Amino acid sequence: MARSARLQMRSCPLCGSGWVARSERELLEQPHVFVALRCGSCGTWRRVLTNHWVADAFERGQMKRTLRVLRAAFERDLVDAIDFAPRYARADR
Repeated sequence: MARSARLQMRSCPLCGSGWVARSERELLEQPHVFVALRCGSCGTWRRVLTNHWVADAFERGQMKRTLRVLRAAFERDLVDAIDFAPRYARADR
């Protein structure tokens, strides 16, 4: 179950995109959880029954992927620290 659940969570069954994000988690009887997922490419929503270990591993993988993209953006000067400042703190009002 673990391998098929991981594969099921990583990509969209409709468009095949790998840009799948978790939106919420519904705890069931241990160790099972329902995870609500949304495809970033086509917008498809779905719920996957899995266990909390697979859900945790999926979230860690998503965080690592996000950090890699953000790091690459910083290295290429596509974003700067001011991009994360609150609007009232910006000098370009």
